Amino acid sequence: MQNIIFNKSFDELDKESFFEIIEKISTSFNLSYIDSVLYFCEKMDVEIDDPSIIKLICPALRSKLEEDAIRLHLIKKRKKTLQ
Repeated sequence: MQNIIFNKSFDELDKESFFEIIEKISTSFNLSYIDSVLYFCEKMDVEIDDPSIIKLICPALRSKLEEDAIRLHLIKKRKKTLQ
């Protein structure tokens, strides 16, 4: 796999730039969003469950991760309910 060049240090990332990096990894390497986050964490030498990673997950990325998890049968699809 080729290396993605991260133009920001980990401490400088915000939710938007993190999502852009994950999308770039996903499309460049044809990876799922789950695998892209794992790839990022490996390259940045940070644990996947690190609170700083969790804080970077925006609603759009959360939705993509959930779609991947459903497709991979890791979680069940949520039933929409009226509120």
